[in-house]
Amino acid sequence: MMNDGAAAAGENIDKRLRTMRILWAVFLWNIALFALLVYVVDPPTDAEYAAAAGESAPATLPPLLAVFFAAGLASVALSFVLKPRHFRRAVDQQRPEHVQTGLILALVLCEAAALLGVAALFVTGSRYGYLLFALAALGQMLHFPRREPLLAASFKQGVGT
Repeated sequence: MMNDGAAAAGENIDKRLRTMRILWAVFLWNIALFALLVYVVDPPTDAEYAAAAGESAPATLPPLLAVFFAAGLASVALSFVLKPRHFRRAVDQQRPEHVQTGLILALVLCEAAALLGVAALFVTGSRYGYLLFALAALGQMLHFPRREPLLAASFKQGVGT
């Protein structure tokens, strides 16, 4: 028979996991909304910018776009570095709230890549900016919340066995 403390802890884990999954879905939905917003607003393309200036369309990618890509890639990569650190701290201190903090931090860093995509589309006009949305969405999908880190942060291994 399970004691009341273990039952409450298990229920707390379920609530925290449900909250984390809702947050994950909302952040993923935000990326889709950013992409839809840019698609509906339809910023001028680099060819339209060039035509307005009386020039031929540029054959190469704008250098500023490379800066946006580098920043977006760095942001997504950083999310995969910082989340495990928070997870380890959660296990070491037996504080499951650090798991949730690590997840939110990772999701925010991935969403930053989508925001850079919005900026890239408006600033450079290059449709390659949509790739930043794909990068952000891929990063967020890989951060899907799982139960195991919460369990590890909630119950010391080897205690009571």
